[in-house]
Amino acid sequence: MLNNWSLEEDLQLLEEVENNKDYNWIAIKHKRFIAHIISRVISHIIYPKYKDTIYDDITNISQKI
Repeated sequence: MLNNWSLEEDLQLLEEVENNKDYNWIAIKHKRFIAHIISRVISHIIYPKYKDTIYDDITNISQKI
């Protein structure tokens, strides 16, 4: 069973994504599957940032990922 994400781990993930770290490297560092990393990035970093405009600007948002 996988542990829940701690606030500290979420903050580390945010920093790693902002620093353009490779998702494979992040997954190894966090001892999680890459799919879990990508899911967390989408649900806790990308979605909150763009939730109010996602339907108006989906093409532009997808290019930033």
